[in-house]
Amino acid sequence: STRINSRKGSYLDLPLDLPPDSYLTFGSTLASGITASQTSITLSTLGNIPNYGNIFIGNEFVTYSGVTGKTLNNCIRPVNASIHLAGEYVRLIR
Repeated sequence: STRINSRKGSYLDLPLDLPPDSYLTFGSTLASGITASQTSITLSTLGNIPNYGNIFIGNEFVTYSGVTGKTLNNCIRPVNASIHLAGEYVRLIR
């Protein structure tokens, strides 16, 4: 695994060695683009998702701890987070 520093000063372990079946494609996409500092992420559709967990948007590992409607809240993103465009796929790590 690789350790990355989050914006809040804590560390996240990025599990680069997870087998492919550890990832579940949501079948959802970003409803709108997000900035590199955004901590709430709205999806176009939201199925049966836990109230907290980890997702990938592109190659970016994100931890979230709350869901309101179609929005993932309290997202912790890496220091070198990227902007992402509307329509980009989101994958849940189970």
